[in-house]
Amino acid sequence: MRQEKKNKDMLTPLFSSLRSFLTRILPLHLVTFVTTAFVTLTFLMSSLRYYSLSGNGMDLGVWENALFSIFQGDFHLLHFWLRPIYLLYLPFYYLGGVPFLLFIQSLVVGLSIPIVYRYAWRITGDFLTTYFLLAAYCLYFPVWYICLSDFHADHWYPLLLGMLYNQRTQNILSRKSFYGIVILLLTIKEISIIFLIVYFFTEYLFYQRKEDYYLFVFGLLIILIICNRSAT
Repeated sequence: MRQEKKNKDMLTPLFSSLRSFLTRILPLHLVTFVTTAFVTLTFLMSSLRYYSLSGNGMDLGVWENALFSIFQGDFHLLHFWLRPIYLLYLPFYYLGGVPFLLFIQSLVVGLSIPIVYRYAWRITGDFLTTYFLLAAYCLYFPVWYICLSDFHADHWYPLLLGMLYNQRTQNILSRKSFYGIVILLLTIKEISIIFLIVYFFTEYLFYQRKEDYYLFVFGLLIILIICNRSAT
């Protein structure tokens, strides 16, 4: 008995170190590697499409023209499309042109991978299931399509919506950060307000928070005002 207890005491630090490696060190390195690989591959593939003139859309040209026009003092295209988030790309476009825009697009989408891992691990608590869900997300074609199909501000959606959801379920962000994400979402695209209305309504159904209800009603009022003005 004493020998067995002694052997058990000797193995305890080993099991503790192994558990620490599996739960902390390995996931950190794995997620970092997967994120880096995703960003690198999608950036290289989108750059090759650009330099080989193989793009089959017009949005990259439209937004490059808009950014170039802003440097000339013409904000007409930005005002027409109601997407002020593109102002954030001005310094990157000035420094590196289109390749920098494509890199930022891949980077922003890639940063959603750690959020997916965090969510999968919190829900399942199982290594294999978590890694399977992470691989499914990283290999999901629409995620790649965001990076490879021209250039759009839509690539912010996976990251910002993921941060928004994690903030509400785990309280990892301050209230100011939460409203900052909401405002940033509204600058991406006109349809963003519909996403937020659905999000706040779902949150209200699950958690019965008055704040979510008020934000849901506020979003509906904005939609009604816009529709009324469009009709007149």
